[in-house]
Amino acid sequence: MNIRPVCMPLPGVSFSLNIEILFMNSYCKSYFSYVILLGILVMQLLLCSADNPKILPVSTMHSGAFKLVSTLPHLLLAEQRENRIMIVDIVRHRVIWQWKPEMGGIRAGDLKWFKNLSDMKPVYQEKYLLITASGGGVALIRVADKRVVFYAYAGGNVHSAEVLPDGNIVSASSEGNFLEIFQTRMPRYPDSVRVIKIPVTFAHNVVWDQFGHLLWTASLNYLYAMRYNGNRLHPNLMKVDSIRLPGTQAHDLFPEYGKNALWISNTSAVYEFDLSQKRLTQTAFSRKNVKSVSSGPQGTPIVLVIPTDQWWTDQVLSDNQKIIFQQKECRIYKARWLLPNVFSYGPTVTEYTQFNDQ
Repeated sequence: MNIRPVCMPLPGVSFSLNIEILFMNSYCKSYFSYVILLGILVMQLLLCSADNPKILPVSTMHSGAFKLVSTLPHLLLAEQRENRIMIVDIVRHRVIWQWKPEMGGIRAGDLKWFKNLSDMKPVYQEKYLLITASGGGVALIRVADKRVVFYAYAGGNVHSAEVLPDGNIVSASSEGNFLEIFQTRMPRYPDSVRVIKIPVTFAHNVVWDQFGHLLWTASLNYLYAMRYNGNRLHPNLMKVDSIRLPGTQAHDLFPEYGKNALWISNTSAVYEFDLSQKRLTQTAFSRKNVKSVSSGPQGTPIVLVIPTDQWWTDQVLSDNQKIIFQQKECRIYKARWLLPNVFSYGPTVTEYTQFNDQ
């Protein structure tokens, strides 16, 4: 049997290599010649792949494993004009995902709980967002299909929430001055959710520290460390330490990416609290009345939200005061990079596993 391959000059190959291929077009009738030709074609594919690297998924690019146009992660925004949580592609300057309370999963009579969305944290390997609102609502949203897998009413102008190691959720309410723990494994949320309230003055924030096994919350002028009892059915928190803060009305508290440290903002400045050394330092980019602070890996700017009209703004700034994102008429309250939070959550929990989500 005669095998006669069609040997054409290949684009992108050196002139000498194409000459060899054309030469074989006349003589590659034998099995041996055909094998040689296949070897040349494989070599051509390898040469092409060396000059044209494979484009990796966005999630891989974000990890810093491969750099193409940019390694900037996406940005999470709490936007109050249209009352939505947004995920923004900073490189292309466009909204790629958004969630509004009326999209489904929340009863019509409970939508008022989610007026003025105030915070959003990526949890469970960034597959879910933990959302709070000044109207008193707390919700856990699955990003893939925007499903509400849990929600409840805390009241008292909720500013932030956190997932505890057992799946329970704790929220911070500035009006009423309390933290509230929700026992999340309830089949008929939000009506039958068990809660417990812990008094904290001017409660605006909560952050879980998985290495110290502590919950941190910044009050008016104190940073409190609280011990969680780990009892899913009968949860409670107890203050075990306090650090006095300069200034007053501590607002945002969030982990500093890649460090054992926390960002703290209040009415007068922004601080970094190093947990290893128990040292508080005012940052070089410090500003007054910062609503949120978020950082990322090397090359990712620290982002700040500073109100320009009452408590909101239409832009997100970098630590050197450059505009990272701006959309006219937006009322942005907080901004956070969509990144893994290894300060708070371990790598083993990859899915929300409460029974009401089975």
